[in-house]
Amino acid sequence: MIFRWLLDLLQKRSPVNKRRAMGYGMGMTYDELLADTNDFNVANGFFCLIGNPRGGEFNASFYTPAERPIMLTWHANGIIGNGGFQYLFQAEWPGDLDYSRTVEAHRLLGCRDQVNAFELALKAVASAEPDDSEEKHRLFLALPDEEQRRIDRMYFGNHDDGVPERQIAAYIRANAKQLSHLRGRTS
Repeated sequence: MIFRWLLDLLQKRSPVNKRRAMGYGMGMTYDELLADTNDFNVANGFFCLIGNPRGGEFNASFYTPAERPIMLTWHANGIIGNGGFQYLFQAEWPGDLDYSRTVEAHRLLGCRDQVNAFELALKAVASAEPDDSEEKHRLFLALPDEEQRRIDRMYFGNHDDGVPERQIAAYIRANAKQLSHLRGRTS
C-alpha cells in the first residue's frame, strides 16, 4: 500500500541522531512540530503523528474532523505529486470513494486551485461507480494528454507559494488545541 510505503520511507532513522528520522518533520514531537517554522516539516510531521498509530492503513473515515483536512489533503498531495490525478484514481481511497471529503478538506484549508483541479478531474470520471478505481483511471486517461497535464498543473499552481503545505501548516497552528490529543506521539 502506498501509504505504508511512504511512512516507512519517511521514518528511516538518521545516522547522526537515532531518535530522529531522516528529516522532513520526522522523529519530532507535537510541540517540536508546532515550533518548527518549516511548513513542509509541520505538514508532513503531523501527517505521520496522525497516521502512525494506525500502522500506515489509510481510511478517510478513521480521522477526526480536526485531523481530516491534514490527512486527506497531504495524502492526495503526495499521490498527485508522484503521478498526477491518474495515480490518485489508481490508488485505494477507502472512506471517501467519491472524494467529497477530500475536496472538502482542501476547501476548508483554502486551497482553491486544488479544489478547482479536483472538480475538473472528478467531472472527467463522473460516469464511473464510486468504488471502481480502474474505470476512474481509464476515464481520466481518456482525456487528451494536454487536458490531463492542465488539471495536474492546476492542482500544483505556483510551486513557489507552498500550497498546500503552507495551508496545512497554517491550519495546524490555528487548530493546535483541537489536535492536542496528539501530544505524546512522535512523528
